[in-house]
Amino acid sequence: MKIHSITGLSLLCFLALLLLSGCPDVMSTSWGTWAKRDPGKLIPAPDGNNVSDLVDAARGDKEFARELLGKIKDEVNTKRGEEKAALQGAGISSAAAASGLDMELISNASTLISAASSSGEDSVEANAALDAVNVIYQSMKNTDLTSIADDLVAILDDEATFTADYYNSATGSKTSTDDITVSIMVLFIAEAQENGYDDVNEYVDSFKNRKDEGVLLSAKEEKAIFLAGLIKDQDGIGGLLDALGL
Repeated sequence: MKIHSITGLSLLCFLALLLLSGCPDVMSTSWGTWAKRDPGKLIPAPDGNNVSDLVDAARGDKEFARELLGKIKDEVNTKRGEEKAALQGAGISSAAAASGLDMELISNASTLISAASSSGEDSVEANAALDAVNVIYQSMKNTDLTSIADDLVAILDDEATFTADYYNSATGSKTSTDDITVSIMVLFIAEAQENGYDDVNEYVDSFKNRKDEGVLLSAKEEKAIFLAGLIKDQDGIGGLLDALGL
């Protein structure tokens, strides 16, 4: 059985369902009333005290989220311990929001959800979803996804600090599964774009083959694998990650 019918389809169907089940409120804090005017100049340097509010303010605003991501990248290596991990988690959330990928998935949700409940990879619903997957991929080609992914790779340089915080629920800073999942897709799609793949399924086939053969993966792919490892034991995600060979 060809793997590409499982991979791109299953991953994006799951993302659509995940995002529809908990779409965040847009601009839910007071930051949004003034920082939106010129986020590059007005967003303060993120730290452990303000970064959560800044992430909330960035929801639904790609420009705000993109500026915040850059500021997090500039600050993250000046922090230590839980504060550094909080900025790393905020970087994941900001990358997801800046990408616009969540809105692309929501706009194609009806097709993807229909495919998720279909009975086989060659069904009408599955074929329609594969078309939707590639429409999403093509629509992301002229976006800032590569630089977003590059910033995320830099922010996650210290994996051990973020992992320790992610599994320490006492800190109250555990990053959401949906933000992590969208960021995984940001990293994969940016990698596919950077290497000139015509469609997402062609890239996924290449990724799985290279991984299975022990070929050195890119920094973006390695960070996607790292993030996938954090959420692989959560309900409903294991099979999805198995399909990608993660």
